[in-house]
Amino acid sequence: MNNLKRLPVRAASFTLSSYIGHAFCGNIIMYDYGRLRSAKGKWTGEKEMTYSIIGILAAIILLIINRDVLWGSEGESLSKTERNYRCFLWGIMAYLITDMLWGILDSHRLTTANFINTSIHFIVMAAAVMLWTRYVISYLEKKNLFSSILYYSGSTFLGLVILAVIVNIFRPVIFSFDENGAYSAGIAK
Repeated sequence: MNNLKRLPVRAASFTLSSYIGHAFCGNIIMYDYGRLRSAKGKWTGEKEMTYSIIGILAAIILLIINRDVLWGSEGESLSKTERNYRCFLWGIMAYLITDMLWGILDSHRLTTANFINTSIHFIVMAAAVMLWTRYVISYLEKKNLFSSILYYSGSTFLGLVILAVIVNIFRPVIFSFDENGAYSAGIAK
C-alpha cells in the first residue's frame, strides 16, 4: 500500500465526486430522454449507451487510481481502515456496474431485467453510503457520539432503502417503468 494518509485525499477527490457527478450527469441524460421517449414511444439506443459509457469511464478511472488499494501487494496485510476503504471502493464499483447495465438493458428493451437491475442499483447505492460511513469511522479511530451517529445513520439508511425497494415491487414509490419501458422516478426517490 502507498501511504495511508493518501486514502482520504483519494476518497474526497475522486470517489465521491465521481459517484455524485455520474449520478447527476446520468440523471440529466435519462430525464431528458425519458420524457422524449414517453412522448414518442421509440428507442434509439443512443442515449442509453451514452449513459452506460459514462459509467464505464468512471469505473476505469476508479480502477486505475485505486489499483494499489483494490489489489494490494503480495504478503502485505491491510489495516482496518484500508480494508474499509477497499470495501467502500468495491461498493462504488458495484454501483457503477448496475448503472452501466441500466443503459444496456434499456437499449435492448429488457424492461423486467431492468426493473430487477434498478432495484439492485438502489440497494447497492445505499450500501455504498453505509460502507463509506464505516470507512470514515475507522479512519477517525475514535469511539464517540459522532461515530455512533454515523454508524447508525448508514445502517438505517441502507435498511430504509431495502424496505422501500421491497415496497416498490408492489406499489411504485421509488421508480416504475411504463408500457413503453420508459423509466419514471417515484415519490420516494
